[in-house]
Amino acid sequence: LAFFGCSFTYGWGVEDTETFPYLVQKELSNFKVENYSVPGYGTIQALQQIRHIPADKFPKTVVLVYGSFHDHRNGLSLAQRKFWSTSVTNQDANPAYSHIQFPCLENANSHEISFIPSNQLYEPCKWCKKLATINFIENYSYRITDSKRQLPTISLQIIEKINHLVKRHNSRLIVAGILDNEETALFLNQLKEKGVECIDISVNTENPDYNLLPFDEHPNALAHEKYAQTFLKFFHSNSL
Repeated sequence: LAFFGCSFTYGWGVEDTETFPYLVQKELSNFKVENYSVPGYGTIQALQQIRHIPADKFPKTVVLVYGSFHDHRNGLSLAQRKFWSTSVTNQDANPAYSHIQFPCLENANSHEISFIPSNQLYEPCKWCKKLATINFIENYSYRITDSKRQLPTISLQIIEKINHLVKRHNSRLIVAGILDNEETALFLNQLKEKGVECIDISVNTENPDYNLLPFDEHPNALAHEKYAQTFLKFFHSNSL
C-alpha cells in the first residue's frame, strides 16, 4: 500500500510510530506500507508523484488521502497563492524559496499541469500590509473569485487522471476522506458515482480530544489511531 496526502497523513506533530500509515503497517504485517505524504501537498502533487513511480515498483494499492482544502492547492486559488506567498515561501524571510514552482490545473478542462513560479504567485495590494480593512476586502474578493472557478471540479479531474494511471498498472485506488466537513463528504459521493472506491476516515478535529491545540490544529495521536481503525475495518471488509 502507498499513501499519498498532506501533513495530516504525513503525521505533522506526532511521532512516526503514531501516524496512521504506520499503524496500518503494524496491523497488516504481510503488506509493505509506504507513506509518500508531504506537508503542503495536494492531489496535484500526488498525481506528479504517481506518474514518476517506475512500473516495476508501482504499488498494488494506492491510497489517496483527500480533504476539501486540497481543492485550493490543486487549482492554486487566489487565497492559496496569497497564503503561500506571505507565509511558506516568504522570499523576504528566505530568498532560497525564489526557485520554487507550484503545480496546478488552471481549470477542469486543462490537460496539462501549469507551474507557477513563487515570485509570480501574489502581488500584494499597496495598502494590504498597512490597513486591515484593505486586507479584509482583498480576501473577500478572492473568496468570490475562487468560488466561481468551481475548484472541486479540478480535483475531480486530477483524481480521474490518477485513477487512469492506477488502472493502467492493474492496481487499486482508494480515496480516503480525512476532513470532517460537508464539502469532503459531497466530493466522496461524487467519486463513488464515477466508480471510484472511497472511504470516509475523518474525525472531528475541532474536538480538542483529536487535535494538537494549543500548539497546532493538526490531528493528534488519538485521531491517527481512529483513522487507522476506520481504514483497516474498510480494508479488511473490501479486500480483493
